[in-house]
Amino acid sequence: MTPISYSVPRGKIYDTNNKLVVYNIPEKAIIYTSPKNPQPGELLELAKKLNTFLVMTDKEINKVTDRDLKISGC
Repeated sequence: MTPISYSVPRGKIYDTNNKLVVYNIPEKAIIYTSPKNPQPGELLELAKKLNTFLVMTDKEINKVTDRDLKISGC
């Protein structure tokens, strides 16, 4: 696992009347690029490591849909 940091382009957007339209707050994200032939055991170990970084409230967990789980392979 190789951590890489990228700056996140965020900021404020104003309309022509100088009224604030959008204000973004930078958030961290985890992006995973799978090797060409991942072994199931390696994927499980990686999933366990990544799990230590994830914290979700019950409200957030309840927002996870069946489709989300199918896409992620869970």
